[in-house]
Amino acid sequence: MKLSSDHNISIKPDISKRQDKPVWRISRFERLYRRTGFFHWGLKAQPALMPLRLIQDPWRGNSAKGGHILQGSLPAKTSDPIYHEFGWLRDIREYGGGSARLFARDHVMGWLRQNHSWNATTWRPDYIGQRLSNLLFSYDWFASSADDDVQQDCAALVSEQLACLARDWQRLTNSAAQIKALKGLILGQAVLRQSATDVALLADILLPKIKGQLHQDGGHRSRQPETHLALLRDAFECRTAYAAVGLPENPALEELINRMAAIARMWRHGDGKFAYFQGAGQLDATQIDEVLQRCGSRGRTLQQAPHTGYIRMASGRNTLIIDAGGPADSNGHSVPSSLAFEFSVASARFIVNSGQFASDERLISYLEKTAAHSTLTLDGFDSSHLGSGRFAQMSNIEVGPTEDGQLAIASHNGFETSHGIIHHRQIYLANGGGNLRGSDRLEYTGAPGEIPEHAVIRFHLHPRVSAAKFQDGRVVMKIRGQKAGWIFKSRGGQVRLENSLFIDEGRRTTCQQIILMVPLSTIRAVGDISANWSFTRATSLPSTRG
Repeated sequence: MKLSSDHNISIKPDISKRQDKPVWRISRFERLYRRTGFFHWGLKAQPALMPLRLIQDPWRGNSAKGGHILQGSLPAKTSDPIYHEFGWLRDIREYGGGSARLFARDHVMGWLRQNHSWNATTWRPDYIGQRLSNLLFSYDWFASSADDDVQQDCAALVSEQLACLARDWQRLTNSAAQIKALKGLILGQAVLRQSATDVALLADILLPKIKGQLHQDGGHRSRQPETHLALLRDAFECRTAYAAVGLPENPALEELINRMAAIARMWRHGDGKFAYFQGAGQLDATQIDEVLQRCGSRGRTLQQAPHTGYIRMASGRNTLIIDAGGPADSNGHSVPSSLAFEFSVASARFIVNSGQFASDERLISYLEKTAAHSTLTLDGFDSSHLGSGRFAQMSNIEVGPTEDGQLAIASHNGFETSHGIIHHRQIYLANGGGNLRGSDRLEYTGAPGEIPEHAVIRFHLHPRVSAAKFQDGRVVMKIRGQKAGWIFKSRGGQVRLENSLFIDEGRRTTCQQIILMVPLSTIRAVGDISANWSFTRATSLPSTRG
């Protein structure tokens, strides 16, 4: 669909096939009733209070995306709920100018009028919640300067959706969707109804639902950094509604925001982006900065999130982040990356996971395997396989200081039912960050299973890292733009240097990976087999010639 220059916009949503599973329950009789005038007449019983209370939007948009939208490039297909949630209004606002404001006003009013009749998809409660939040945060920019008739019309149409949302949010079948709906309901009560009492009551309903999405340490149960950050944004927007109606701080909400922000900070590398665990890596550093600065830029950063399953160690300007958890406690998919790690040197990524975002389904299936992470696989098996009920459970997790650095220890049993093997990993980061050492030990428990042949320990290198291998197994590496180099050494396996791939913001890039092959044919006789490895910073690198 192309947007015309005179903003005469025809919007015909077709998003009925978006969801395969029923996200909310509504009877056939109720659907028939909502097509009558009686239903919409009832939604008008409590009109918006004019003038609307204006609230300041805490979030910025993307100016470049806003420019594309104004040139006729929609932010999403009209079959995509993201389009109908209007979060992209921020992009147009960030682009700025009077024509952008008029475009947004005409576009919103056109959509509201053409979607005035109830529709089971576009009026789904969680979509309404997101839509209300985005419209009300942007209202001051696109509507408050319009004629009184336009403002009255906009407020009336949005108010009807708020009334419908109040009736329907409990029909949603999962808490994550209810949170989106309740957030919109809270902001609607603050702006359209201007009711501090209702804001406080709804917040008391919302907070337990947010907590229900979290582990005890404050991390999201999906273990996915960007899902966690989106929920933190929702919590902060509710804090904004509290302030808008003059309510004092809610201690429970403040404590929740602080705990969630502390977890979010532990996932960040020196470049400000999240580590590539559980599908993360799509947000740029400015988007993450924006949320964390609103929540308090001087908040603490955790070293360990024991329930969410992550460890962070930093020294000098270098950062090490370890996945010390098993499969996610969620209804969605979980990437089997137990005991994988990423390591950054200042603001440069060094050792990475391959990333989990791509448009190619075949590529996604690879990126969601253990082999796409900097950890150990056994005979090509993932550390967990949800389809066969094989789940890695973590144990013996310890993290703390040593005399000259920091040490993390953890184990998982993901290979016990398949091979009778426990994987133990120790990682040490020296003071100053110039020496990263590790040990991978495989222990035979005596349990039945396939006889293991070999383990493969992978270290995926960022595309900005160039590497060359010596005949003795050493690997020299150089990070583009940095003076010092790094040397990899190992004991207990055969070293290979092979090609790999890295996905960043949907773009596929070739990179290299160090592979340490560890033979295991004797493990049932000897009981356990270990491999040791190290990455050491070097001011000068030896030549690989000869």
